[in-house]
Amino acid sequence: MKTPKPNKLFALLSGLSKEEMKDFDVFVNSPYFNSNKNVCKTITHLKKIHPGFTGKNAEPEKVYAILFPGKKFNEQILNNLYTEITKLLMRYFAVSEFEKDEDMQRIFAVKNMTEKNLVAQSLLEIKKGLEKTNK
Repeated sequence: MKTPKPNKLFALLSGLSKEEMKDFDVFVNSPYFNSNKNVCKTITHLKKIHPGFTGKNAEPEKVYAILFPGKKFNEQILNNLYTEITKLLMRYFAVSEFEKDEDMQRIFAVKNMTEKNLVAQSLLEIKKGLEKTNK
């Protein structure tokens, strides 16, 4: 049995808890963040073997055969999927952290509204933020 070479994706995914892996699966399946169905299929498989990513189910040929049954193994296609998933995972980390900080959310919302010349709405959000700060 060929041991899968360590890669950044498996290292990052191994650090996720079961709950975070479920959340990442939801994130990946959101059409807002991802439209590649093969990425969704890959995460579905990787979620089943999380967190170890060792053994037969993590072998590149095995993963590829599950994703593309009957097709000849193409390492480049699998590497491209892993790269895309790694980028999504980095975005998931950023979004997850951003969602924890209501003040930063308000700041960026105000910035965006101001750029769109939505001054009245922007001022209302600033006022809400100030009221929260004064409490």
